[in-house]
Amino acid sequence: MKIRLDSLELVKEGEEVPHIPIPKSREHKVQHEIPVEVKEEKPRERMQNMNFGNATNFVLRLITEKVMTSRDIQITIGRTREHTSRMMKKLFEEGLVERDMQTKPFTYKITDKGAARIRVVKTTSAQ
Repeated sequence: MKIRLDSLELVKEGEEVPHIPIPKSREHKVQHEIPVEVKEEKPRERMQNMNFGNATNFVLRLITEKVMTSRDIQITIGRTREHTSRMMKKLFEEGLVERDMQTKPFTYKITDKGAARIRVVKTTSAQ
């Protein structure tokens, strides 16, 4: 409610109150239609029922092909950031992967010990 003090006058008893028009505020109703683009995502392939051992071997095979960051690995295996970080830390401590700390985020590549582990897994699974 707006009170205009310059037009406010004291009215004596018995006098009629003059009618002063009050300007009404204008409501602006603007309707905009926002175009929505629907993108269909292709489902990511993920190893079903992947336990820690399978995930470890899968990651070792991944980084054999190329150097990867923890985020790349996370997206590929479909696990949480925390899970991926714990796994990569364990692999680093076991000497299966090498962590390049000069880059942010860290990049990982397989070591000779990690490559030997993959060969052992391949030969035992082939038998």
